[in-house]
Amino acid sequence: MMPADQSPSSGWSTLVGLQTQNAANNNNWPTAITINEAALGARGAWKKFTGTLRVATGHTRGVFWVSTRGSTGSGTPGYDLYIDDVVVTDITDAKEAQDSANANASALTILTSRVTNVEGQVTSRASQLSSLTSCE
Repeated sequence: MMPADQSPSSGWSTLVGLQTQNAANNNNWPTAITINEAALGARGAWKKFTGTLRVATGHTRGVFWVSTRGSTGSGTPGYDLYIDDVVVTDITDAKEAQDSANANASALTILTSRVTNVEGQVTSRASQLSSLTSCE
């Protein structure tokens, strides 16, 4: 929630995600949620945000990460943004199952479309044969 009295500079955003690291201490900052003026909707009101992110291969250490961003320079106002009830859940297995189900549903939709198209062609051909038969 951003309090109603806040006036951040235009173009502000807050990124929420994880800061991860691999065995060689290489860092990565995948973002799950981007909060900005458009996403926030209104000041002084709580809004629920939900997001997902993918941790880079080989990255086994991670911490919760919030990055507030905006214009820089002299006289640039800061801003307050309250975040409450943060939950981080490993959804790897569930996400893979959902992706597989989505792929299967997409393939079934394409197959249904092709069968419908073939049925239309068969009906059209049968109609043409009926017309030829009645001409004889």
